[in-house]
Amino acid sequence: MKKLYFISMFFIFILTGCSIVAVNNEDMLAILSEEVNKTSITTGIIKEVGIVTVDDNLLFVGMDDKSTLTTDYYAAEFMKIEDNKYEFVKMVKLHDYGWQIVGTHWAHGDVIVCNNEKVQLVQIVIQQDGKIQRTEEIEILEIPFIHYVDLSDIVGDFNSKMTFLDKDRNEIR
Repeated sequence: MKKLYFISMFFIFILTGCSIVAVNNEDMLAILSEEVNKTSITTGIIKEVGIVTVDDNLLFVGMDDKSTLTTDYYAAEFMKIEDNKYEFVKMVKLHDYGWQIVGTHWAHGDVIVCNNEKVQLVQIVIQQDGKIQRTEEIEILEIPFIHYVDLSDIVGDFNSKMTFLDKDRNEIR
């Protein structure tokens, strides 16, 4: 099965002028896995966490659940080139926000990925010039959770602070 996948990926690579193209989530997962294997040693199998889509850009997030104690998260950016055809653009670094909580600033917004079952709410405070511009609270109903916060309406420099809360509104780190 793996051999057939690599043969099909080879032909997609040749036919698309040396770009790597995915036509479904399985292709995106395979591309993400291949890119991760180029740069790090993984002991687990990477599985899909979720997808965020902004305009013609797509962020595919996966996780390598090595053990019950550690999980590594990875993200790959794709660009839509045709209906159901996405070209791999680059790997996107995810930052640790807490145990089983990662995220990144991407496509004029923030992406939040949470796999911590204790987190029930994400509170986001956007500040600009020392003044609070906006506060949002996002309820987490399903784990794994992936969410995009659009910040494209904010012009200039700003800070976004995320606080992850349990059911009693206590902060989780």
